[in-house]
Amino acid sequence: MKPGVRTSVAQFMVALWRRRPYAMIESLGTMVLASLTEGVGLLILAPMLSLAGVSLGAGGLDAIASWLTSLIAAIGLTPSLPVVLSLTVAILALRTVLVQVQSMRASALARSIVQEERDRLFRAVVCTPWPHFVRLRGADLVHALTELTDRVDYAVRDVLRLLADVLTVSVSVAISLRVSWQVTLLVGVAGVTLLAILRVVRAPGRPEGELLIARAEALFRTASDTVVGMKVVKGYGAESRTAETFASANELYGYSYRAVDTVRARAAIVLGLGSAVLLTAMMYVALAVLHLAPAASLLLLAMYTRLVPRVATAQQSWHHLNEAMASWDAVQRLSAECEQNAEAIAPASPLQPRAGAPHVRFEDVTFRYEGAEHFALDAVSFDIPAGELTAILGPSGSGKTTALDLLVMLLHPDRGQIIADGKPLDAAATATWRSSIGLLPQDVLLFPGTVRENLEWASPGADDAHLRDALTAADATFVYELPRQLDTPIGDRGALLSGGERQRLALARALLRRPTLLVLDEATSALDASAEARVLETLSGLLPAITIVMVSHRPSVLGHASHLVRLERGRVIAAGGSERL
Repeated sequence: MKPGVRTSVAQFMVALWRRRPYAMIESLGTMVLASLTEGVGLLILAPMLSLAGVSLGAGGLDAIASWLTSLIAAIGLTPSLPVVLSLTVAILALRTVLVQVQSMRASALARSIVQEERDRLFRAVVCTPWPHFVRLRGADLVHALTELTDRVDYAVRDVLRLLADVLTVSVSVAISLRVSWQVTLLVGVAGVTLLAILRVVRAPGRPEGELLIARAEALFRTASDTVVGMKVVKGYGAESRTAETFASANELYGYSYRAVDTVRARAAIVLGLGSAVLLTAMMYVALAVLHLAPAASLLLLAMYTRLVPRVATAQQSWHHLNEAMASWDAVQRLSAECEQNAEAIAPASPLQPRAGAPHVRFEDVTFRYEGAEHFALDAVSFDIPAGELTAILGPSGSGKTTALDLLVMLLHPDRGQIIADGKPLDAAATATWRSSIGLLPQDVLLFPGTVRENLEWASPGADDAHLRDALTAADATFVYELPRQLDTPIGDRGALLSGGERQRLALARALLRRPTLLVLDEATSALDASAEARVLETLSGLLPAITIVMVSHRPSVLGHASHLVRLERGRVIAAGGSERL
Protein backbone atom coordinates (compact mmCIF):
# COMPACT_ATOMS: atom_id res chain seq x y z
CA MET A 1 0.00 0.00 0.00
CA LYS A 2 1.44 3.37 -1.04
CA PRO A 3 2.08 6.06 1.61
CA GLY A 4 -0.78 8.54 1.85
CA VAL A 5 -3.32 6.18 0.21
CA ARG A 6 -6.43 5.62 2.31
CA THR A 7 -8.60 2.54 2.14
CA SER A 8 -12.27 3.36 1.63
CA VAL A 9 -14.98 1.60 3.60
CA ALA A 10 -16.10 -0.19 0.41
CA GLN A 11 -12.54 -1.41 -0.23
CA PHE A 12 -12.31 -2.60 3.36
CA MET A 13 -15.53 -4.59 2.98
CA VAL A 14 -14.20 -6.15 -0.22
CA ALA A 15 -10.96 -7.07 1.59
CA LEU A 16 -12.94 -8.77 4.37
CA TRP A 17 -15.04 -10.66 1.82
CA ARG A 18 -11.97 -11.91 -0.02
CA ARG A 19 -10.29 -13.10 3.15
CA ARG A 20 -13.26 -14.62 4.96
CA PRO A 21 -16.16 -15.12 2.49
CA TYR A 22 -17.86 -17.90 4.45
CA ALA A 23 -17.60 -16.07 7.75
CA MET A 24 -19.03 -12.96 6.08
CA ILE A 25 -21.93 -15.01 4.67
CA GLU A 26 -22.67 -16.42 8.14
CA SER A 27 -22.61 -12.96 9.72
CA LEU A 28 -24.75 -11.42 7.01
CA GLY A 29 -27.23 -14.30 7.19
CA THR A 30 -27.62 -13.84 10.94
CA MET A 31 -28.03 -10.10 10.41
CA VAL A 32 -30.85 -10.67 7.91
CA LEU A 33 -32.69 -12.98 10.32
CA ALA A 34 -32.26 -10.51 13.17
CA SER A 35 -33.52 -7.69 10.95
CA LEU A 36 -36.58 -9.74 9.93
CA THR A 37 -37.45 -10.33 13.58
CA GLU A 38 -37.22 -6.58 14.07
CA GLY A 39 -39.71 -6.09 11.23
CA VAL A 40 -42.04 -8.81 12.49
CA GLY A 41 -41.90 -7.16 15.90
CA LEU A 42 -43.32 -4.02 14.28
CA LEU A 43 -45.98 -5.93 12.35
CA ILE A 44 -47.23 -7.75 15.42
CA LEU A 45 -48.28 -4.36 16.82
CA ALA A 46 -51.19 -4.29 14.35
CA PRO A 47 -53.15 -7.34 15.64
CA MET A 48 -52.16 -6.44 19.20
CA LEU A 49 -53.72 -2.99 18.90
CA SER A 50 -56.78 -4.43 17.14
CA LEU A 51 -57.35 -7.03 19.88
CA ALA A 52 -56.86 -4.30 22.50
CA GLY A 53 -59.78 -2.37 20.94
CA VAL A 54 -57.76 0.36 19.26
CA SER A 55 -59.20 1.53 15.93
CA LEU A 56 -56.83 0.85 13.04
CA GLY A 57 -58.82 2.78 10.49
CA ALA A 58 -59.13 1.78 6.86
CA GLY A 59 -55.93 1.05 5.00
CA GLY A 60 -52.79 -1.02 5.11
CA LEU A 61 -52.58 -1.34 8.89
CA ASP A 62 -56.03 -2.96 9.10
CA ALA A 63 -55.15 -5.33 6.24
CA ILE A 64 -51.94 -6.40 7.97
CA ALA A 65 -53.81 -7.00 11.23
CA SER A 66 -56.36 -9.20 9.43
CA TRP A 67 -53.64 -11.16 7.61
CA LEU A 68 -51.64 -11.81 10.80
CA THR A 69 -54.80 -12.81 12.70
CA SER A 70 -55.60 -15.33 9.95
CA LEU A 71 -52.03 -16.62 10.05
CA ILE A 72 -52.20 -17.14 13.82
CA ALA A 73 -55.46 -19.05 13.42
CA ALA A 74 -53.94 -21.12 10.58
CA ILE A 75 -51.23 -22.49 12.86
CA GLY A 76 -53.82 -23.68 15.35
CA LEU A 77 -53.77 -20.80 17.83
CA THR A 78 -56.69 -18.68 18.96
CA PRO A 79 -56.19 -15.04 17.92
CA SER A 80 -56.39 -13.41 21.35
CA LEU A 81 -54.45 -10.75 23.16
CA PRO A 82 -52.59 -13.24 25.45
CA VAL A 83 -51.56 -15.31 22.40
CA VAL A 84 -50.35 -12.24 20.48
CA LEU A 85 -48.46 -11.01 23.53
CA SER A 86 -46.86 -14.45 23.93
CA LEU A 87 -45.84 -14.41 20.27
CA THR A 88 -44.36 -10.96 20.80
CA VAL A 89 -42.28 -12.27 23.70
CA ALA A 90 -41.14 -15.23 21.56
CA ILE A 91 -40.16 -12.92 18.70
CA LEU A 92 -38.22 -10.66 21.08
CA ALA A 93 -36.48 -13.70 22.60
CA LEU A 94 -35.57 -15.00 19.15
CA ARG A 95 -34.21 -11.61 18.19
CA THR A 96 -32.12 -11.47 21.38
CA VAL A 97 -30.60 -14.87 20.56
CA LEU A 98 -29.92 -13.90 16.95
CA VAL A 99 -28.29 -10.62 18.00
CA GLN A 100 -26.00 -12.48 20.41
CA VAL A 101 -25.13 -15.08 17.79
CA GLN A 102 -24.35 -12.31 15.31
CA SER A 103 -22.19 -10.59 17.94
CA MET A 104 -20.22 -13.80 18.54
CA ARG A 105 -19.81 -14.33 14.79
CA ALA A 106 -18.56 -10.78 14.42
CA SER A 107 -16.14 -11.25 17.33
CA ALA A 108 -14.75 -14.48 15.87
CA LEU A 109 -14.36 -12.87 12.44
CA ALA A 110 -12.65 -9.79 13.89
CA ARG A 111 -10.19 -11.80 15.98
CA SER A 112 -9.31 -14.07 13.06
CA ILE A 113 -8.56 -11.02 10.89
CA VAL A 114 -6.46 -9.47 13.66
CA GLN A 115 -4.54 -12.72 14.12
CA GLU A 116 -3.93 -12.98 10.39
CA GLU A 117 -2.74 -9.37 10.09
CA ARG A 118 -0.46 -9.72 13.12
CA ASP A 119 1.07 -12.94 11.77
CA ARG A 120 1.48 -11.37 8.34
CA LEU A 121 3.15 -8.26 9.73
CA PHE A 122 5.48 -10.21 12.02
CA ARG A 123 6.52 -12.55 9.22
CA ALA A 124 7.12 -9.54 6.97
CA VAL A 125 9.29 -7.90 9.65
CA VAL A 126 11.28 -11.09 10.23
CA CYS A 127 11.87 -11.49 6.48
CA THR A 128 12.79 -7.84 5.95
CA PRO A 129 16.30 -7.46 4.48
CA TRP A 130 18.78 -6.21 7.07
CA PRO A 131 19.52 -2.84 5.37
CA HIS A 132 15.82 -1.97 5.47
CA PHE A 133 15.23 -3.40 8.94
CA VAL A 134 17.87 -1.23 10.60
CA ARG A 135 16.04 1.87 9.31
CA LEU A 136 12.88 0.89 11.17
CA ARG A 137 12.31 1.79 14.80
CA GLY A 138 11.88 -1.18 17.08
CA ALA A 139 9.34 0.63 19.25
CA ASP A 140 7.21 1.48 16.20
CA LEU A 141 7.26 -2.16 15.09
CA VAL A 142 6.17 -3.40 18.51
CA HIS A 143 3.43 -0.76 18.62
CA ALA A 144 2.18 -1.86 15.20
CA LEU A 145 2.25 -5.53 16.22
CA THR A 146 0.23 -4.87 19.38
CA GLU A 147 -2.02 -1.82 19.62
CA LEU A 148 -2.45 -1.02 15.92
CA THR A 149 -3.41 -4.57 14.97
CA ASP A 150 -5.77 -4.71 17.94
CA ARG A 151 -7.56 -1.64 16.57
CA VAL A 152 -8.23 -3.56 13.37
CA ASP A 153 -10.64 -5.55 15.56
CA TYR A 154 -12.70 -2.37 16.02
CA ALA A 155 -12.77 -1.75 12.28
CA VAL A 156 -14.17 -5.23 11.55
CA ARG A 157 -16.78 -5.01 14.31
CA ASP A 158 -17.84 -1.50 13.26
CA VAL A 159 -18.29 -2.44 9.60
CA LEU A 160 -20.45 -5.43 10.59
CA ARG A 161 -22.44 -3.31 13.04
CA LEU A 162 -22.99 -0.74 10.31
CA LEU A 163 -24.26 -3.42 7.92
CA ALA A 164 -26.62 -4.74 10.61
CA ASP A 165 -28.05 -1.27 11.22
CA VAL A 166 -28.54 -0.64 7.50
CA LEU A 167 -30.29 -4.00 7.04
CA THR A 168 -32.57 -3.45 10.04
CA VAL A 169 -33.55 0.05 8.94
CA SER A 170 -34.19 -1.19 5.39
CA VAL A 171 -36.48 -3.99 6.59
CA SER A 172 -38.34 -1.62 8.91
CA VAL A 173 -38.87 0.91 6.13
CA ALA A 174 -40.08 -1.78 3.72
CA ILE A 175 -42.65 -2.99 6.25
CA SER A 176 -43.79 0.50 7.19
CA LEU A 177 -44.42 1.29 3.52
CA ARG A 178 -46.99 -1.49 3.51
CA VAL A 179 -48.65 0.10 6.54
CA SER A 180 -48.65 3.82 5.73
CA TRP A 181 -46.59 5.78 3.28
CA GLN A 182 -47.34 8.94 5.24
CA VAL A 183 -45.85 7.46 8.42
CA THR A 184 -42.85 6.16 6.49
CA LEU A 185 -42.32 9.55 4.88
CA LEU A 186 -42.44 11.34 8.23
CA VAL A 187 -39.96 8.95 9.84
CA GLY A 188 -37.73 9.06 6.76
CA VAL A 189 -37.65 12.85 6.79
CA ALA A 190 -36.77 12.74 10.49
CA GLY A 191 -33.95 10.25 9.89
CA VAL A 192 -32.45 12.24 7.01
CA THR A 193 -32.68 15.42 9.09
CA LEU A 194 -30.81 13.76 11.95
CA LEU A 195 -28.07 12.59 9.60
CA ALA A 196 -27.76 16.07 8.15
CA ILE A 197 -27.46 17.58 11.64
CA LEU A 198 -24.82 15.04 12.62
CA ARG A 199 -22.89 15.76 9.44
CA VAL A 200 -22.74 19.43 10.35
CA VAL A 201 -21.68 18.57 13.89
CA ARG A 202 -18.88 16.40 12.58
CA ALA A 203 -17.95 13.38 14.68
CA PRO A 204 -14.34 12.11 14.84
CA GLY A 205 -13.07 10.44 11.67
CA ARG A 206 -9.91 9.44 9.79
CA PRO A 207 -7.80 12.56 10.57
CA GLU A 208 -8.43 12.19 14.31
CA GLY A 209 -7.59 8.48 14.10
CA GLU A 210 -4.31 9.19 12.30
CA LEU A 211 -3.36 11.85 14.86
CA LEU A 212 -4.11 9.43 17.70
CA ILE A 213 -1.87 6.81 16.06
CA ALA A 214 0.99 9.28 15.64
CA ARG A 215 0.83 10.41 19.25
CA ALA A 216 0.38 6.86 20.55
CA GLU A 217 3.50 5.84 18.61
CA ALA A 218 5.44 8.74 20.12
CA LEU A 219 4.32 7.76 23.62
CA PHE A 220 5.10 4.07 23.09
CA ARG A 221 8.48 4.94 21.54
CA THR A 222 9.45 7.12 24.49
CA ALA A 223 8.47 4.45 27.01
CA SER A 224 10.19 1.62 25.10
CA ASP A 225 13.43 3.51 24.48
CA THR A 226 13.60 4.58 28.12
CA VAL A 227 13.09 1.06 29.48
CA VAL A 228 15.76 -0.35 27.15
CA GLY A 229 18.21 2.45 28.01
CA MET A 230 17.43 2.70 31.73
CA LYS A 231 21.04 1.99 32.72
CA VAL A 232 22.26 4.97 30.70
CA VAL A 233 19.41 7.15 32.02
CA LYS A 234 20.45 6.46 35.60
CA GLY A 235 24.15 6.66 34.79
CA TYR A 236 23.66 10.18 33.41
CA GLY A 237 21.35 11.20 36.25
CA ALA A 238 18.70 12.00 33.67
CA GLU A 239 15.69 10.55 35.49
CA SER A 240 13.91 13.91 35.88
CA ARG A 241 14.53 15.01 32.29
CA THR A 242 13.43 11.62 30.97
CA ALA A 243 10.26 11.68 33.09
CA GLU A 244 9.42 15.15 31.74
CA THR A 245 9.86 13.96 28.14
CA PHE A 246 7.49 11.07 28.79
CA ALA A 247 5.00 13.35 30.54
CA SER A 248 5.00 15.68 27.53
CA ALA A 249 4.29 12.80 25.11
CA ASN A 250 1.64 11.46 27.49
CA GLU A 251 -0.03 14.89 27.70
CA LEU A 252 -0.26 15.20 23.92
CA TYR A 253 -1.73 11.71 23.64
CA GLY A 254 -4.24 12.43 26.40
CA TYR A 255 -5.18 15.74 24.77
CA SER A 256 -5.90 14.00 21.46
CA TYR A 257 -8.03 11.39 23.19
CA ARG A 258 -9.98 14.03 25.13
CA ALA A 259 -10.53 16.00 21.94
CA VAL A 260 -12.02 12.94 20.26
CA ASP A 261 -14.24 12.25 23.29
CA THR A 262 -15.40 15.87 23.31
CA VAL A 263 -16.45 15.75 19.67
CA ARG A 264 -18.25 12.44 20.26
CA ALA A 265 -20.09 13.88 23.27
CA ARG A 266 -21.12 16.95 21.27
CA ALA A 267 -22.52 14.75 18.51
CA ALA A 268 -24.43 12.66 21.08
CA ILE A 269 -25.95 15.76 22.70
CA VAL A 270 -27.05 17.16 19.34
CA LEU A 271 -28.53 13.78 18.43
CA GLY A 272 -30.51 13.59 21.67
CA LEU A 273 -31.86 17.11 21.44
CA GLY A 274 -32.59 16.81 17.72
CA SER A 275 -34.45 13.54 18.28
CA ALA A 276 -36.70 15.11 20.91
CA VAL A 277 -37.50 18.13 18.75
CA LEU A 278 -38.18 16.02 15.67
CA LEU A 279 -40.40 13.60 17.61
CA THR A 280 -42.52 16.49 18.83
CA ALA A 281 -42.78 17.94 15.35
CA MET A 282 -43.72 14.58 13.81
CA MET A 283 -46.42 13.86 16.33
CA TYR A 284 -47.93 17.29 15.73
CA VAL A 285 -47.96 16.77 11.94
CA ALA A 286 -49.40 13.25 12.33
CA LEU A 287 -52.22 14.27 14.64
CA ALA A 288 -53.02 17.88 13.69
CA VAL A 289 -52.22 17.94 9.99
CA LEU A 290 -52.57 14.40 8.63
CA HIS A 291 -55.20 13.38 11.20
CA LEU A 292 -53.78 9.84 11.38
CA ALA A 293 -55.67 7.20 13.29
CA PRO A 294 -54.48 6.56 16.86
CA ALA A 295 -53.02 3.19 15.82
CA ALA A 296 -51.04 4.77 12.98
CA SER A 297 -49.76 7.41 15.38
CA LEU A 298 -48.64 4.68 17.79
CA LEU A 299 -46.91 2.93 14.91
CA LEU A 300 -45.18 6.22 14.05
CA LEU A 301 -43.97 6.50 17.63
CA ALA A 302 -42.77 2.86 17.69
CA MET A 303 -40.93 3.25 14.41
CA TYR A 304 -39.29 6.46 15.51
CA THR A 305 -38.12 5.09 18.84
CA ARG A 306 -36.53 2.18 16.98
CA LEU A 307 -35.14 4.20 14.10
CA VAL A 308 -33.39 6.91 16.13
CA PRO A 309 -31.11 4.50 18.05
CA ARG A 310 -30.34 2.77 14.75
CA VAL A 311 -29.43 6.05 13.10
CA ALA A 312 -27.32 6.98 16.12
CA THR A 313 -25.44 3.67 16.23
CA ALA A 314 -24.99 3.69 12.46
CA GLN A 315 -23.52 7.19 12.66
CA GLN A 316 -21.24 6.16 15.52
CA SER A 317 -20.20 2.99 13.72
CA TRP A 318 -19.37 5.01 10.61
CA HIS A 319 -17.12 7.43 12.46
CA HIS A 320 -15.55 4.76 14.70
CA LEU A 321 -14.89 2.77 11.54
CA ASN A 322 -13.11 5.71 9.94
CA GLU A 323 -10.99 6.14 13.07
CA ALA A 324 -10.09 2.43 13.12
CA MET A 325 -9.39 2.44 9.38
CA ALA A 326 -6.37 4.65 10.10
CA SER A 327 -4.89 1.71 12.05
CA TRP A 328 -5.77 -0.71 9.24
CA ASP A 329 -4.00 1.52 6.70
CA ALA A 330 -0.94 1.88 8.94
CA VAL A 331 -0.62 -1.90 9.36
CA GLN A 332 -1.14 -2.49 5.62
CA ARG A 333 1.49 0.10 4.70
CA LEU A 334 4.07 -1.36 7.09
CA SER A 335 3.38 -4.93 5.95
CA ALA A 336 3.65 -3.92 2.29
CA GLU A 337 6.84 -1.97 2.94
CA CYS A 338 8.47 -4.95 4.65
CA GLU A 339 7.19 -7.44 2.07
CA GLN A 340 8.40 -5.43 -0.90
CA ASN A 341 11.91 -6.90 -0.81
CA ALA A 342 11.36 -9.71 1.70
CA GLU A 343 13.88 -12.50 1.91
CA ALA A 344 12.74 -16.08 1.44
CA ILE A 345 12.82 -18.03 4.70
CA ALA A 346 12.24 -21.49 3.23
CA PRO A 347 15.49 -23.39 2.58
CA ALA A 348 16.25 -23.21 -1.14
CA SER A 349 19.90 -23.40 -2.06
CA PRO A 350 22.18 -25.19 -4.47
CA LEU A 351 24.70 -25.47 -1.63
CA GLN A 352 24.56 -28.79 0.19
CA PRO A 353 24.93 -29.02 3.97
CA ARG A 354 28.66 -29.04 4.67
CA ALA A 355 30.51 -31.81 6.40
CA GLY A 356 33.64 -29.69 6.85
CA ALA A 357 34.90 -26.17 7.31
CA PRO A 358 34.34 -23.87 4.30
CA HIS A 359 36.92 -21.81 2.45
CA VAL A 360 35.60 -18.33 1.69
CA ARG A 361 36.91 -15.70 -0.68
CA PHE A 362 35.93 -12.06 -1.15
CA GLU A 363 36.46 -11.09 -4.82
CA ASP A 364 36.44 -7.34 -5.60
CA VAL A 365 33.58 -6.81 -3.12
CA THR A 366 32.20 -3.27 -3.05
CA PHE A 367 29.45 -2.02 -0.75
CA ARG A 368 28.07 1.38 0.15
CA TYR A 369 25.25 2.08 2.60
CA GLU A 370 22.27 3.94 1.23
CA GLY A 371 22.83 7.68 1.51
CA ALA A 372 26.52 7.29 2.48
CA GLU A 373 29.10 9.44 0.72
CA HIS A 374 31.92 6.88 0.80
CA PHE A 375 32.15 3.14 0.23
CA ALA A 376 32.15 0.98 3.35
CA LEU A 377 34.15 -1.57 1.34
CA ASP A 378 35.82 -0.66 -1.94
CA ALA A 379 36.82 -3.54 -4.24
CA VAL A 380 38.25 -5.68 -1.43
CA SER A 381 39.65 -9.15 -2.09
CA PHE A 382 40.90 -11.57 0.55
CA ASP A 383 40.70 -15.22 1.60
CA ILE A 384 39.33 -16.85 4.72
CA PRO A 385 41.12 -20.22 4.74
CA ALA A 386 39.17 -23.34 5.68
CA GLY A 387 39.74 -24.68 9.16
CA GLU A 388 41.73 -21.67 10.36
CA LEU A 389 41.12 -18.71 12.65
CA THR A 390 41.10 -15.50 10.63
CA ALA A 391 41.28 -12.15 12.44
CA ILE A 392 39.96 -9.02 10.69
CA LEU A 393 41.66 -5.89 11.99
CA GLY A 394 41.35 -2.19 11.42
CA PRO A 395 40.41 1.11 13.05
CA SER A 396 36.84 2.17 13.67
CA GLY A 397 35.01 2.76 10.39
CA SER A 398 37.41 0.64 8.37
CA GLY A 399 34.66 -1.79 7.26
CA LYS A 400 35.23 -4.73 9.62
CA THR A 401 31.62 -5.14 10.74
CA THR A 402 30.41 -4.56 7.17
CA ALA A 403 32.63 -7.42 6.03
CA LEU A 404 31.11 -9.71 8.68
CA ASP A 405 27.57 -8.66 7.73
CA LEU A 406 28.36 -9.49 4.10
CA LEU A 407 29.87 -12.81 5.16
CA VAL A 408 26.68 -13.89 6.96
CA MET A 409 24.59 -12.46 4.10
CA LEU A 410 22.84 -9.76 6.10
CA LEU A 411 24.09 -7.49 3.35
CA HIS A 412 24.78 -8.22 -0.32
CA PRO A 413 27.64 -6.72 -2.36
CA ASP A 414 26.91 -3.89 -4.77
CA ARG A 415 29.65 -5.31 -6.97
CA GLY A 416 31.90 -8.33 -6.80
CA GLN A 417 31.03 -11.61 -5.12
CA ILE A 418 31.70 -13.81 -2.11
CA ILE A 419 32.57 -17.41 -2.94
CA ALA A 420 32.31 -20.36 -0.55
CA ASP A 421 34.00 -23.59 -1.64
CA GLY A 422 33.93 -22.44 -5.23
CA LYS A 423 30.23 -21.48 -5.29
CA PRO A 424 28.95 -17.90 -5.14
CA LEU A 425 26.84 -16.87 -2.16
CA ASP A 426 23.80 -15.55 -4.01
CA ALA A 427 20.26 -14.99 -2.76
CA ALA A 428 19.29 -18.63 -3.35
CA ALA A 429 22.09 -19.77 -1.06
CA THR A 430 21.01 -17.64 1.92
CA ALA A 431 19.05 -20.20 3.94
CA THR A 432 21.56 -23.05 3.65
CA TRP A 433 24.56 -20.79 4.23
CA ARG A 434 23.10 -19.24 7.37
CA SER A 435 22.19 -22.67 8.71
CA SER A 436 25.90 -23.50 8.82
CA ILE A 437 26.91 -20.35 10.72
CA GLY A 438 27.34 -19.67 14.42
CA LEU A 439 27.10 -15.90 14.96
CA LEU A 440 28.09 -13.90 18.02
CA PRO A 441 27.65 -10.14 17.39
CA GLN A 442 29.17 -7.42 19.52
CA ASP A 443 25.81 -6.60 21.11
CA VAL A 444 24.86 -9.83 22.85
CA LEU A 445 21.19 -10.71 22.57
CA LEU A 446 19.68 -12.85 25.31
CA PHE A 447 15.98 -13.40 25.83
CA PRO A 448 13.98 -13.15 29.07
CA GLY A 449 13.66 -16.66 30.43
CA THR A 450 16.01 -19.35 31.66
CA VAL A 451 19.49 -20.42 30.63
CA ARG A 452 18.03 -23.55 29.03
CA GLU A 453 15.47 -21.58 27.00
CA ASN A 454 18.19 -19.27 25.65
CA LEU A 455 20.39 -22.18 24.61
CA GLU A 456 17.59 -24.24 23.08
CA TRP A 457 16.54 -21.26 21.00
CA ALA A 458 19.59 -21.96 18.82
CA SER A 459 19.08 -25.74 18.80
CA PRO A 460 15.52 -26.78 19.74
CA GLY A 461 15.40 -30.19 21.39
CA ALA A 462 19.09 -30.29 22.39
CA ASP A 463 19.60 -32.64 25.35
CA ASP A 464 21.45 -31.80 28.57
CA ALA A 465 24.64 -33.52 27.37
CA HIS A 466 24.84 -31.28 24.30
CA LEU A 467 24.07 -28.23 26.43
CA ARG A 468 26.89 -29.12 28.83
CA ASP A 469 29.35 -29.66 25.96
CA ALA A 470 28.55 -26.23 24.51
CA LEU A 471 28.76 -24.52 27.91
CA THR A 472 32.08 -26.20 28.61
CA ALA A 473 33.46 -25.20 25.22
CA ALA A 474 32.48 -21.57 25.87
CA ASP A 475 33.90 -21.61 29.43
CA ALA A 476 30.35 -21.01 30.70
CA THR A 477 30.20 -23.76 33.34
CA PHE A 478 29.32 -21.03 35.86
CA VAL A 479 25.76 -21.99 34.89
CA TYR A 480 26.00 -25.09 37.07
CA GLU A 481 26.77 -22.91 40.09
CA LEU A 482 23.54 -20.94 39.69
CA PRO A 483 20.64 -21.70 42.09
CA ARG A 484 18.61 -23.66 39.51
CA GLN A 485 21.43 -24.34 37.06
CA LEU A 486 20.02 -24.61 33.51
CA ASP A 487 16.56 -23.57 34.70
CA THR A 488 17.75 -20.34 36.35
CA PRO A 489 16.00 -17.18 35.06
CA ILE A 490 18.50 -14.65 33.65
CA GLY A 491 16.26 -11.56 33.63
CA ASP A 492 15.38 -9.20 30.82
CA ARG A 493 18.16 -9.42 28.17
CA GLY A 494 20.30 -11.31 30.69
CA ALA A 495 20.25 -8.48 33.24
CA LEU A 496 20.89 -10.92 36.13
CA LEU A 497 24.23 -11.97 34.61
CA SER A 498 27.49 -10.06 34.34
CA GLY A 499 28.72 -8.82 30.97
CA GLY A 500 31.26 -11.63 30.73
CA GLU A 501 28.69 -14.25 31.69
CA ARG A 502 26.34 -12.97 29.00
CA GLN A 503 29.06 -13.21 26.36
CA ARG A 504 30.05 -16.74 27.38
CA LEU A 505 26.43 -17.89 27.39
CA ALA A 506 25.90 -16.36 23.94
CA LEU A 507 29.06 -18.10 22.70
CA ALA A 508 27.77 -21.43 24.05
CA ARG A 509 24.54 -20.85 22.16
CA ALA A 510 26.48 -20.24 18.93
CA LEU A 511 28.56 -23.39 19.45
CA LEU A 512 25.44 -25.45 20.20
CA ARG A 513 24.51 -25.11 16.52
CA ARG A 514 27.64 -27.10 15.66
CA PRO A 515 28.52 -24.59 12.95
CA THR A 516 31.08 -25.08 10.22
CA LEU A 517 31.69 -21.31 10.22
CA LEU A 518 31.91 -19.35 13.48
CA VAL A 519 31.70 -15.55 13.17
CA LEU A 520 32.67 -13.47 16.22
CA ASP A 521 32.52 -9.67 16.45
CA GLU A 522 34.50 -8.51 19.51
CA ALA A 523 33.19 -11.64 21.21
CA THR A 524 35.69 -11.60 24.09
CA SER A 525 35.56 -7.87 24.85
CA ALA A 526 33.69 -8.39 28.16
CA LEU A 527 35.91 -11.24 29.40
CA ASP A 528 38.84 -10.90 31.76
CA ALA A 529 42.26 -12.13 30.65
CA SER A 530 42.00 -15.60 32.16
CA ALA A 531 38.47 -16.24 30.84
CA GLU A 532 39.48 -14.94 27.42
CA ALA A 533 42.51 -17.22 27.37
CA ARG A 534 40.35 -20.25 28.17
CA VAL A 535 37.83 -19.36 25.46
CA LEU A 536 40.59 -18.83 22.89
CA GLU A 537 42.13 -22.16 23.76
CA THR A 538 38.72 -23.78 23.33
CA LEU A 539 38.24 -22.09 19.96
CA SER A 540 41.68 -23.19 18.84
CA GLY A 541 40.71 -26.73 19.80
CA LEU A 542 37.76 -26.57 17.40
CA LEU A 543 40.14 -26.13 14.47
CA PRO A 544 40.37 -27.44 11.78
CA ALA A 545 36.81 -28.83 12.00
CA ILE A 546 35.36 -25.34 11.60
CA THR A 547 36.40 -22.01 10.11
CA ILE A 548 36.53 -19.10 12.57
CA VAL A 549 36.42 -15.40 11.70
CA MET A 550 36.97 -12.85 14.47
CA VAL A 551 36.99 -9.08 14.69
CA SER A 552 39.06 -7.96 17.67
CA HIS A 553 41.69 -5.49 18.76
CA ARG A 554 43.16 -7.54 21.58
CA PRO A 555 46.72 -8.81 21.06
CA SER A 556 45.82 -12.07 22.78
CA VAL A 557 43.27 -12.81 20.08
CA LEU A 558 45.72 -11.95 17.33
CA GLY A 559 48.19 -14.41 18.80
CA HIS A 560 45.77 -17.29 18.15
CA ALA A 561 44.97 -16.25 14.57
CA SER A 562 46.75 -18.04 11.74
CA HIS A 563 45.45 -15.61 9.13
CA LEU A 564 45.02 -11.83 9.33
CA VAL A 565 43.16 -9.28 7.19
CA ARG A 566 43.86 -5.59 7.77
CA LEU A 567 41.31 -3.02 6.58
CA GLU A 568 41.54 0.74 6.44
CA ARG A 569 38.96 3.10 4.96
CA GLY A 570 37.19 0.21 3.27
CA ARG A 571 40.27 -1.22 1.58
CA VAL A 572 42.51 -4.21 2.28
CA ILE A 573 46.01 -2.99 3.16
CA ALA A 574 47.34 -6.44 4.08
CA ALA A 575 46.13 -10.03 4.12
CA GLY A 576 47.84 -13.36 4.65
CA GLY A 577 49.36 -15.66 7.23
CA SER A 578 49.95 -14.08 10.63
CA GLU A 579 53.64 -15.02 10.58
CA ARG A 580 54.09 -12.72 7.56
CA LEU A 581 52.11 -9.84 9.01
